[in-house]
Order: sequence, then C-alpha cells, then structure tokens
Amino acid sequence: MDVSVQIILLVINVLGTLDIDYLIGGSFASTAYGRIRTTQDVDIIASIEPSHVDPLIKQLDSAFYLDEGMIRNAITRQTTFNMIHLETMFKVDIFLPKDRPFDQNQIARRVKQVIDKDTSQEVYFASPEDTILAKLELVPIRW
Repeated sequence: MDVSVQIILLVINVLGTLDIDYLIGGSFASTAYGRIRTTQDVDIIASIEPSHVDPLIKQLDSAFYLDEGMIRNAITRQTTFNMIHLETMFKVDIFLPKDRPFDQNQIARRVKQVIDKDTSQEVYFASPEDTILAKLELVPIRW
C-alpha cells in the first residue's frame, strides 16, 4: 500500500472514531475517477466541531504536527488547516464546510469506494461532479 494512502487512512480512521463526516476531494478524488494527478498532499473536507478538537489532537499528535489554535480558527472561520505527517512530511489539508448549499450538499453526495487497489477499505470521496465544480471554483476567470 502506498505511504500516502496509509497516512490518509490513519486520518480517516480517526475521523470515523469521532463520528466526523468527511470526504476526500482534490487530486486524490480526481485520481479515483481516472484523471491521474500527482500530489504531495490530500484535501479532506470534514465537519469538525469545537468539541472534536481535543480528541482529534490527542489521537493524531504523535504522528502529525498539529496546531490547536489553527484548528479552532479554521472551525470558527469555516476555512482550512493542515496537518503534517512527521515521518514523511506528507500534508493533509482539512477544509471545513461553509454554510452554503454546495458545501452541505457535497457531504450528502459523497461516494464510498475503495481507496487503493491493494486494500479493500472503503472511504468517502467527493462525487465526480463535485470534484469538477470544486476545482472550477478555484480557477480565476479572466475576461
């Protein structure tokens, strides 16, 4: 199993134990749908609440660099924070869903599938359509 997949599963399993809804987006989702994109990080959209912060840090701080203030700020502002896997420097970007229909519906439309052909573990990915829409949102429009 690829090291990046092992790291992703470590994070996803902790999110699962804390009953945090999540989905994998970005390049990993694109790759899952056949559009190969190399990356040194993963984007995860996760519905993390303030009550999740302490247990999240407790379960991940031995393997990741985490900043509690950054996490709490991201929750308050509905933005993003990152975690760095200490052994590999692989980055996990966590995006908090905003209070808008697209973000809320993206969680509802997530798709469960196997993350790696060498494992049978299934995880949630953004739907193919939401993967494209999220990427288009980041592309500046030039007139």
